[in-house]
Amino acid sequence: MFAARQLAPPQEPQRGALTGAAIEQDQAARYGPPPPGGFPYARWAGTPGLYYSPYTGRVYDLRGVPPGGLTRDVDTGRLFRKP
Repeated sequence: MFAARQLAPPQEPQRGALTGAAIEQDQAARYGPPPPGGFPYARWAGTPGLYYSPYTGRVYDLRGVPPGGLTRDVDTGRLFRKP
């Protein structure tokens, strides 16, 4: 007999967190020049996949963004990186 295998439910965005979309490096120029020293990194919010924007502190769900990938802060329009 085989035991039924339980599948994990699909992950849903964290309530209150904005879902960040990855921005390709070659498209980043549309948002203006990079700041001196490069784009800042988000800080981990203590939950897997959730990060604080370095500009506003707003929480973003960055599970769909690769490490080092760029995303945009919706409040400032500026780009930042996922660690």
